[in-house]
Amino acid sequence: MNFRDRLTKQRRLPRNEELLMGRASLLLSKDRDLVEAVFVKGQSLRAIARMTGKTAKSVRQRIGRISRILTSRMFLETARSLPFLTDSEASLARKRFCACVSQRTLAKDLGISLTTLRRRLDRIQAQVQTLSRLRKLMRNGLRPSSDQAEQNPAFSAPALLEAMERSDV
Repeated sequence: MNFRDRLTKQRRLPRNEELLMGRASLLLSKDRDLVEAVFVKGQSLRAIARMTGKTAKSVRQRIGRISRILTSRMFLETARSLPFLTDSEASLARKRFCACVSQRTLAKDLGISLTTLRRRLDRIQAQVQTLSRLRKLMRNGLRPSSDQAEQNPAFSAPALLEAMERSDV
């Protein structure tokens, strides 16, 4: 069993190329290209290492890191929640929780303090967790109670529930 097959099995990566590349589309372009080269085109680590001028060990480690990201709970929950976030929240969530851009780099790029960025990320993470809980309720056949619907109109939005049932990430 080669490295790619072993990693796919260990990390439970999707074997469907379309689904895998759908997840990879949320990564940085250099990571996306690496996923495509290894998992879709089947290029060897040595060949990729030669093309990039890096060692095979560093390419293997980078692929391992990317596979951990693609199968992490936070990545998957964030990816499923992106359609329900505002454009600015989705952009920030995609960069931080999917592409794993550091907080310091994000704060610098946005021109805001690290504290302000952390507050925004905390709010986004809370929204993602709430949407995840809603999906779990729906999977178990439960619907939010009318009290919850009165407190938060998002609970009663049929479009939200429908979209969540169709989520394919």
